[in-house]
Amino acid sequence: MARRHIKKEPASHHQPEHVLEGQQRHPVSSGDTIVDDDVIMHENLDQGHPITHGSIVERPAEGRPDIATATATTPRSKSPETVTSPGGLESLGRGVKELVQAVQNLRHLGVEDLVLPLPKIVVVGDQSTGKSSLIEAISEIKVPRRAGICTRCPLEINLSESTRLDEQWTCKVSLYKKYTYEGSQGRSSSGRSANAIARIEGPTKLRPLGPWTLQDPEDTAFATTSSKEELANLLEWAQIATLNPGSPYENYMPASTSFKNDQTNQVKFSPNVVRIDITGHSLPNLSFYDLPGVINVSDVAEEGYLVNLVRNLVKEYIKADNCINLLTLPMTDDPANSSASMILRKEKAESRTVGVLTKPDRVQEVESVEQWVQILNGDRFRLGHGYYVVKNNPDTRVDHTTARTQERQFFENHAPWNTTLKQYEQNFGTIQLQAALSDELTAQIRASLPHFSQRVQLKAEDIEESLKALPEALTGNLPLKILERIMHFESELHKDFDGGVPGYPFLMEWHNVAEQFRKTLTDSRPLLSQPSSTPSLHTIEGQGTPTSTQKTISEPISIDSDDDAPVLPSTPPDRPSKKRVNDTTPQSSLKRARMSEVPMYTNGLRKITCSKTFSLPEVERILKEAHVGLPGQIDPKATKRMIHSSVSVWAEPLEEFLESSVKMCQSLISDRVTAAFSSWQQTLLQIRTQEICASFFDRVTEQLQAIVGDIYKRELSKPMMLNKEALNMANEKALAMLVSKRRDHRASKYLDEQETANGRTLNRQNKAERLTKVTDAQLGPDPYAQEVLAMSMVKGYYECAYSRFVDIVCQTISCELFDICRNQIAEEMKEKLGIRKEDAHDSCALLLAINPDQERARRQLLKERATLEKAQKRLQSLAEKMPNVAGEQVV
Repeated sequence: MARRHIKKEPASHHQPEHVLEGQQRHPVSSGDTIVDDDVIMHENLDQGHPITHGSIVERPAEGRPDIATATATTPRSKSPETVTSPGGLESLGRGVKELVQAVQNLRHLGVEDLVLPLPKIVVVGDQSTGKSSLIEAISEIKVPRRAGICTRCPLEINLSESTRLDEQWTCKVSLYKKYTYEGSQGRSSSGRSANAIARIEGPTKLRPLGPWTLQDPEDTAFATTSSKEELANLLEWAQIATLNPGSPYENYMPASTSFKNDQTNQVKFSPNVVRIDITGHSLPNLSFYDLPGVINVSDVAEEGYLVNLVRNLVKEYIKADNCINLLTLPMTDDPANSSASMILRKEKAESRTVGVLTKPDRVQEVESVEQWVQILNGDRFRLGHGYYVVKNNPDTRVDHTTARTQERQFFENHAPWNTTLKQYEQNFGTIQLQAALSDELTAQIRASLPHFSQRVQLKAEDIEESLKALPEALTGNLPLKILERIMHFESELHKDFDGGVPGYPFLMEWHNVAEQFRKTLTDSRPLLSQPSSTPSLHTIEGQGTPTSTQKTISEPISIDSDDDAPVLPSTPPDRPSKKRVNDTTPQSSLKRARMSEVPMYTNGLRKITCSKTFSLPEVERILKEAHVGLPGQIDPKATKRMIHSSVSVWAEPLEEFLESSVKMCQSLISDRVTAAFSSWQQTLLQIRTQEICASFFDRVTEQLQAIVGDIYKRELSKPMMLNKEALNMANEKALAMLVSKRRDHRASKYLDEQETANGRTLNRQNKAERLTKVTDAQLGPDPYAQEVLAMSMVKGYYECAYSRFVDIVCQTISCELFDICRNQIAEEMKEKLGIRKEDAHDSCALLLAINPDQERARRQLLKERATLEKAQKRLQSLAEKMPNVAGEQVV
């Protein structure tokens, strides 16, 4: 670039006499200038260093066409009286629009993050300084004004003048996400100290934006509207979406079916941007950012960290040398108290700043206006681009044209603006400010584009060199290679889950496990125990039930549906008999299988005790507690309670069976994945497929557990049986066995009493013969007949219910686990591996790469190269339209 010269510009005929030499009040319009290699700049005489981006005067180069001859005069060269239309910038030349839109397009590409910051205007100020009203005046839109609503994230506003007369006003709202939130989003701050919150959320030297960290930019279309009235509501919801980083943005789109209408915010501020692109007639060609207002103190102590977070966000935006800052200062406050102004001074950005004085209606003629004269004159709080004064109507119902007319009339008809301060009238009004900003931005763009284009070219060359240094990329149809292995994996799973194919024993092995589960529940039938000592005949016949003072020892009546034979009581402890080696006395058929004896439960798991055992006194108590007052009746609540106790023992066997089924299926899938992708064991593909399967399996397993859990809960809470025939048969069979074994037990005890009374002891063979001769008359009525009947009803229901339960559980596992894995897991792989996407080749190359880091680097470089190529095309297009921009070709 050529050496830059400092040159002082002559004052225009509107400039007051007291303006300091070298201080240009009216930057020359881009429509009146031609860029030369020599960029003319002005001195900041106040602080002794140059204004880095002041009003630029460009000289026509020899042999070049003078661009100024093709453009109109800047609005600021007119008198204030002539600049009255809301489209005060219609006179700007075509080159202005081309330059501003070129920068907007480059910014949208994301090329700033790769090369250099692009020229931009940033609006800064303290809270409640009239910043929102200023934004509305410049952009001719309405921003949210609801109570409690303020700017809590950057707002990028791009204004473009329509090229067609029939083109209506249009606004596109987008969400530009450049930062990821890694704080405690959505968590309550209650119980945490301000210091604890600051450690999590607060900014530090290494993380100036606190919990917000950089990510690859994401640009999401949020809404499009042709209604200015609708825009304020859309902007409010766009900001809410940005302040909820943990929720899908669709939840906050009014036009979306997912719209939640929830205005709760997870965070207080966000560095991510809400962008609006507005096209309309008579709009200035401008692009600027509105930042959150600078605060000195938070509303609550726990949010004290927000003060520095917002300040750091402002510093991040204003630090670029080609950034033009727009500082809002209310005339109701002392400028010395402006926090935003102090930030600009510390960042040495005052020379790149335009001051905007708001709320001029608060200044009266009788008041001292000396400080405002000094400020407008550049004697105090001097800024590189001077000050402008705007008067905005707080009534949001007033349209833009009316507001500008009222603003002009205010300055013309009210003191001190039409008296003491009249000499500064060329700096009064929003239209004058628009013109100034457009000129400043255009000049900045003209000065910056040559260097920017050079940096784009250099960056593109660096990327090409880096790509050449990487190993040669994988070639061929990589998505097809992966798809073939997925299809092979799917085919193997079909054979496993369908069964009937030699060498695929999964289904057969699982059926064996299911049979063991069934046997466990079969062996878990409820049992009935009875006292080892029986009341005397007189007590049974006279009182009906044993007294509570009689000592009893419970012995279970072992009743099995496959064995109707009675079981003789064991020899009383006080008269032990010699055990016969070849004793063929029938033994109880109820040898309950312990879980440790079942193959699927043999891996060191605890033994599970099944079967609920009821004693006759316990059953008696249950019947009495549910007694309704009618003799000889069994209340259904009693049997339901006993059924619940009997079925509750299924919980542990069910859990073990479910866990075994899941493990078997999971092991099968893992083995199939390993076999299918064995050729790429050292690649990300092997890892990703296992991760996908694990995630899929966890989700399916969770659903399965919920379904099976519901089935079990229904069995517990709602005993039901519509198959009356089966239930009656089971009840009758259970009753016959209970009555038979109960009679045998009572007969044995009767003979024991006879032996004791006669003083003679019978041997086992004689006793067996005598048992058959004991009559019902001798035994009398059973005092526990009602309890035995109730128990038979419980056992009958259990026989029907457990069989049904086993079938339903097995069917559920087959459908909700095996079938889903068979039919969906391969599709999940195809989707999650991205083999059907447009960039499938790049994704597959990363998956199959021996060195994933190198492939990631290649992908990033290719992505950056694509961005730069687009930028170069945009710059080349601009160079073709404006071949003499900055005295050299853009690309």
